[in-house]
Amino acid sequence: MKYLTIAGIGTKFPLSYNFSRAAGVSYGHWYGAMKFEIGDTTDQALTTTVHELALCKESFDRFVYFAGQNILGDDSKKIKIQSYNSYASFLHHLYEFYIGCIKRELRDTSSPKIDISDRIVNSEAEKLLKNKRHAIENDYAPEWGNHISVC
Repeated sequence: MKYLTIAGIGTKFPLSYNFSRAAGVSYGHWYGAMKFEIGDTTDQALTTTVHELALCKESFDRFVYFAGQNILGDDSKKIKIQSYNSYASFLHHLYEFYIGCIKRELRDTSSPKIDISDRIVNSEAEKLLKNKRHAIENDYAPEWGNHISVC
């Protein structure tokens, strides 16, 4: 099985991942293999999704760097602003990546309804946080997960 991985935050999605089912949303679509032609609107939407993933990783890496500088003692205004801006950029691109995944799943390049997309994105975030908390509470989270050396 092929996976799409967000490096730096350890999130892996099977390329066949069904975001809407995970969030309990039904669209009445068939979730089989996605067919498209190179250069059509679906292909262009996928290119945008991959681009958002790359920007998400770059923003996350910048956030890790600047937040690490702040944690290690550089509490200058410039570092704090860079930390904030890179984190906001990370969240923006992560959200757009999820929207691209939803569009791919629906095989529709139009923007999904806000209530549906918000429910799917919130469900994914809750699932990730629940899994992380469960790992910590049951002592199988990696020791490095919340250690400054990761920065």
